[in-house]
Amino acid sequence: MRTFGLTDRGIERTENQDTFSVLQVPSRKCSIIALCDGMGGQNSGYFASELARRSFTDYVLAKLTSRINKNPDVSEVLRLGCEESNSVVFQYSSFTEEYNGMGSTLVGAVVYDSGKVFLANVGDSRAYLINAGKNEVRQITKDHSLVELYVDAGILTREQARTHKNKNIITRAIGEKQIVEPDLFELSLRKGDLLLLCSDGVSNYITDGEFLDCAEKCPEPEELCAELKRIVYSRGANDNLTLIAVMK
Repeated sequence: MRTFGLTDRGIERTENQDTFSVLQVPSRKCSIIALCDGMGGQNSGYFASELARRSFTDYVLAKLTSRINKNPDVSEVLRLGCEESNSVVFQYSSFTEEYNGMGSTLVGAVVYDSGKVFLANVGDSRAYLINAGKNEVRQITKDHSLVELYVDAGILTREQARTHKNKNIITRAIGEKQIVEPDLFELSLRKGDLLLLCSDGVSNYITDGEFLDCAEKCPEPEELCAELKRIVYSRGANDNLTLIAVMK
């Protein structure tokens, strides 16, 4: 398993409110990966993102390496990790007016060396499963966003949603309310598969077909992330952008 991640503030933003982590856990033959995109103003956006990322990964790591329960339900661990992350951000948001209303997206996963993947998502940061050799690309997560609701209701087409003025309004976030409900997924990576996590600063610029084309041209995670970043920059990069690529 080969893994690489990067984050960048983009061209127009003065601060990067995205955070990510890739944590190897050799004792459990897995990695914990997480990507968060903060919101809530210039100061609190980054703070919310970092709080969400750190509390989630710390919780998941503690549960996976526990000496008491050596065979945890990983999906349940991710669900509870999202709850812990939500609780921490929500409590901090009530401390001062500066932090009031802050929140973050979170897409996180436990990826085993065997290829088994457990994944959780809150918000509109995404996870894709791509196999360039088989010409396959699939968005695993579903955006918790206003335009996604419009698409489900038949009000907008998928293409119209990409450029809609309300495309950045999300309907579910870490820290927004006292209780959060993450979406949970399980999948298996086969030889040649790519798991790609990204913030909306990437997915707003690149289509599914372009993700597939880049994966075909770039056989290494670092090379792929650099190429996707180059494309986003060529199209304006008016938001923070973050990528994590895992290749089997």
